[in-house]
Amino acid sequence: GSAKIAKMNMILFGDGNSNLHRQDSFANPQTGKYDIVVTNPPYSQKTRHGNLYEVPSTNGDAIAMMHCFDSLNPNGRGCVLVKEDFLVDGGDVGNVREYVFKNAKDFSIVSLPRKMFEPYTPTKTSIVYFEKKGKRDSTFFYIVKNVGHELTSRKRPTQKNDLPNVLDSFNEHEIKSAIRGDIVDNKEIAKKDYSLWFYDYFEEVPITN
Repeated sequence: GSAKIAKMNMILFGDGNSNLHRQDSFANPQTGKYDIVVTNPPYSQKTRHGNLYEVPSTNGDAIAMMHCFDSLNPNGRGCVLVKEDFLVDGGDVGNVREYVFKNAKDFSIVSLPRKMFEPYTPTKTSIVYFEKKGKRDSTFFYIVKNVGHELTSRKRPTQKNDLPNVLDSFNEHEIKSAIRGDIVDNKEIAKKDYSLWFYDYFEEVPITN
């Protein structure tokens, strides 16, 4: 399925067709192998291989994040598209979120609008970005409303796009003008059971002027 599609795309775009491996990722943990992991893991899956990880679980959402984190080298960076539930759920998901938060020093959360990925899924998602080696004492939160296209299956282009300002804010470690978001001290996040849900810290979304 996915491996065949990836191979076909590589051939079509002239990028060869090697270094593709079809396997159960959860059954094959990786340790310190990659500089960068960018992924949209499968949601709401179960796994029989959670015992292979530092924080064991049968919950695929939890083990997907553990797999990504473990596979990074000490200077690696991860960018994972998660269900919104991942940011606040307890249980195994909460245990994994706490583990990664404590062991990765640099965090940013980008909350994406609902219907972002229609017609494929209506699930509300967020981007969790982290670096294994970082020095921030705070976590950046960005609330994205406009993404440069309609939030419909047709995806027609629009003029409004928050993403360039989000990228500028991230690169300069400062919330830029017209960004919905703010910075939260990591000590406050620890007090909230390591929740990464923006509304646990703000009743309303701040807008920088």
